[in-house]
Amino acid sequence: MKKAIRLFFYMALLPCFYTTLQAQVPARPAEERLVYDFSGIFSAGEILQLETELAAFDNATSNQVCVVAVADLQGEDINMEANRILSQWGVGSAKNNNGVVILLEHQPGTAGGRVAISVGYGLEGVLTDALSKRIITQEMIPEFKEGNYFEGIWAGVAAVMAAAEEEYEIAEDDGVEIPAIAIVFMAIVITLLFFALIIVIANNRKGPTHLGGSNSKGPSMLELMILANLLGGKNRNSGSRSGTSGGGFGSGGSFGGGSFGRGGFGGFGGGLGGGGGASGSW
Repeated sequence: MKKAIRLFFYMALLPCFYTTLQAQVPARPAEERLVYDFSGIFSAGEILQLETELAAFDNATSNQVCVVAVADLQGEDINMEANRILSQWGVGSAKNNNGVVILLEHQPGTAGGRVAISVGYGLEGVLTDALSKRIITQEMIPEFKEGNYFEGIWAGVAAVMAAAEEEYEIAEDDGVEIPAIAIVFMAIVITLLFFALIIVIANNRKGPTHLGGSNSKGPSMLELMILANLLGGKNRNSGSRSGTSGGGFGSGGSFGGGSFGRGGFGGFGGGLGGGGGASGSW
């Protein structure tokens, strides 16, 4: 009977512990970014620098790397928490599951901490458990031991991006983009066809023309006006098309999403965690 009461007591307290942990690492945020500093360990400029770099990497490769810093996980397994963030937040694309979460646990003003890298299924082939462990041990922890937390995260992010850089290419979901040279070539071909059509019409005409003289043949003034209008319209269209294709990613801002309000990062894509990765402490 006492065991049953004790078990009931533990079960009743479990939601309290879970709620406290959720306050440290919330469910999928409504305001999606690539850097979350819940511990207050980074400056605003450092967060901006990380966000800019990670958003550009997402735009260029579709791989999403999310950095999360917390003060205290209350003894929870850091690998499990990093994987939970990866899966529940949907870091990476749903198609490729190419997300990575770097989770740092450190209480400012104290010594020591933990760090974990969790990798989605789609990147486990290039960002293996052994490589993740090496990045943590050789690139990140030496900086953390010196109190250089931004430098350690930056080194880890750079190593992760180098490993995942060429694994996927950006998918063109909005149709196939036609190169500018192909547009110019098609415009020339269409122009020549129009001229050939006018020449054929002129050669088949009988009677006097309207431009060259009483016995010459050629297109009428109306035909030339129609042709000029068509060619002028094509030039205007090709000019507007080339104008809208410029800029590339990052135009209108280096990155976006979240409270920073700049264009670029469109939010998490719904990826799944793969259980791969590594962790370390100092």
